[in-house]
Amino acid sequence: MTAELSPDLSPELSIVIGAQQALATIVPCLRSLVHADGPPFEVIVVDGSSDATANTVARLFPAVRLERTRPELLMPQLWAIGIAQARAPLIALTNAQCIPADDWVPTMLRLAAANPAAVGIGGPIEGPPGGTPLDWALYFARYSAYMPPVAAGPVAEIPGDNALYRRAALDSYWTQRAAGFWENLVHHRMRAAQAPIIMEPAMRVTLGGPTRIADAVRLRMRHGRHYGATRPGLVGPRRLAYVAAAPAVAPLLVARVARRVRAKRPDLQPMLVQALPWLALLAAAWAGGEMRGYLSGRPW
Repeated sequence: MTAELSPDLSPELSIVIGAQQALATIVPCLRSLVHADGPPFEVIVVDGSSDATANTVARLFPAVRLERTRPELLMPQLWAIGIAQARAPLIALTNAQCIPADDWVPTMLRLAAANPAAVGIGGPIEGPPGGTPLDWALYFARYSAYMPPVAAGPVAEIPGDNALYRRAALDSYWTQRAAGFWENLVHHRMRAAQAPIIMEPAMRVTLGGPTRIADAVRLRMRHGRHYGATRPGLVGPRRLAYVAAAPAVAPLLVARVARRVRAKRPDLQPMLVQALPWLALLAAAWAGGEMRGYLSGRPW
């Protein structure tokens, strides 16, 4: 069964893909999905690009449900639009710069059946094969915590770009829908309720490319600001303490990435060395946004 569904067919899985300037990767991303075997599922692309991503989807993948929206929206806002349209009891999230493995769909369905108590299931994200130093810098900045190998079992966080959720869990724990699907806030509520979130190494996607530096810096800064403004438990003196510590955030982020690469993927150290100047810039963009979020208390 492909992603094309007849009107009277109910999908078992809804795949929501947020797209931002994804013209270079949207075709391999969707090709990995629309011919997958298994129970009926649907693919929803929510496009916030200013390039020809949406036109490419409409022309080459007519079975995919396409929602065009404003380029200034962030990925969690694109996901929220797609989740609102999803029809299935299982909802998978990724972005159009990620290329799912050929078995991504049947793997997710198998894992959901094998782990009925899990409210969320995530998987690793591979680095960009043949990527530029900037592509690798973005990979390290965003996904170093989810580099393979990963161990199967309970975790505190799963990557938003390779995640499967039960709709019933989102109905319970995603309370601020108007702001977008910010996975760190949803995961915080899941942990508080002791709802199991698990990582599964078989559920794989790979980051594509290329990356534009202006887009990467702008998005890291905006995401950092949202994180700083909405970070749980930041009130009074604690918020002031985080403001005071904000200048140290960028070097700490780079050092944390370096430790992870050294511990988990020493084979990627040459890529890290080449990516360091760009990684430092992206870390500084995040840190600047985070401090602005602490100071303003407003995510936008």
